Amino acid sequence: MSMHDIEVNNLNDLIINPEQNDDEMVIEFNSLNISNTVENNDSQDNSEYLTENKSKKVYAVKEVLQKVNGNTYKIKWSDNSISNCKKEDISPYTISLFNIMKTHNDSIKSPSSKRAFIYIRESRKTATHFTQSTSRNTQLNLCLEFCKENNMHIQYIGEDIGKSGRNMKNLKSGELGVYQKYVDENNIIVINSIDRLGRHAGKALCFLDDMMKRNIDVYFVKEKLLYNSNTTNLKKTALSNLLVNAESYSNEESEKIKNNIKLRRSQGHYIGGVAYGYKIVKVNGIRKKQIDKEKHKIIRDVFIRFKYELSNSKKRNRTKIYTKISELFIQKDSKLTKSLIKRIIEKKLKGEDYISIKN
Repeated sequence: MSMHDIEVNNLNDLIINPEQNDDEMVIEFNSLNISNTVENNDSQDNSEYLTENKSKKVYAVKEVLQKVNGNTYKIKWSDNSISNCKKEDISPYTISLFNIMKTHNDSIKSPSSKRAFIYIRESRKTATHFTQSTSRNTQLNLCLEFCKENNMHIQYIGEDIGKSGRNMKNLKSGELGVYQKYVDENNIIVINSIDRLGRHAGKALCFLDDMMKRNIDVYFVKEKLLYNSNTTNLKKTALSNLLVNAESYSNEESEKIKNNIKLRRSQGHYIGGVAYGYKIVKVNGIRKKQIDKEKHKIIRDVFIRFKYELSNSKKRNRTKIYTKISELFIQKDSKLTKSLIKRIIEKKLKGEDYISIKN
């Protein structure tokens, strides 16, 4: 799969399996679990190469086809090749989606010819883990209910959590953009409501028209509206109006947020999240950012350990060193991840301020 279309914002999703050799990596991005690297460098798009060795090309899981046995799954990759993959090399989230789809599909005895791609979007991460989000689960359950009522098997589930629909970033760097390449005329895209597609009327309509040209149906559960080549002009107008309303609402909310931020900044508040190594404190009721001395010490110790491991490693394999350091330090602070530790080290090696790294 071409990863230049994915903006990997949450580097917590980067996982390197220490059991694999130097030619194999596992990288997770939401439901997309990348693995099975191959020795190949014939692509015109070098951004596909996510490993340190640019000759190694990575592919994503397109579909989990079946569970072969207790520890093995049959996988269809983004290049449409099929192979078996061990459970430990697959994202637990990917397996959980497979189980949801399998349970649903097994309950449908006489499936229709169309297979569903359920799409879910939530602008904000409102729960400790997004699978605990009420909004996300409501969308999923209503879409599952629609598929059950219409005897549809589910082929894909795509989720963009914490992805704003204001400028349709879900098309550029989200799972909607990924899966729109996979769906075909045998699929129907099922979305709970029109505003879950996006809040940019022009881009949303362009997406719908593109799906229509490819003979791919799109159904909005809440509005009970099917969009395809047979949709009447009256219904298309109604849909356009709903998208315009969604965009207008987004514009109003955006303006409110901007004004609130401007006011709070004028009062001396620090706005936004903080990097690992910092903390937020209240000083006379004003939100301030301060260095977290305890985490600053961990950052220092991480780099000291890296230099030690590098000097004592015969092969100087950084991937294995990062994994070893991660196993040591993640126990000390649950907010640390393998990818964050890697970035701390790489920033310091470049001579950059390694404490000011976005977490």
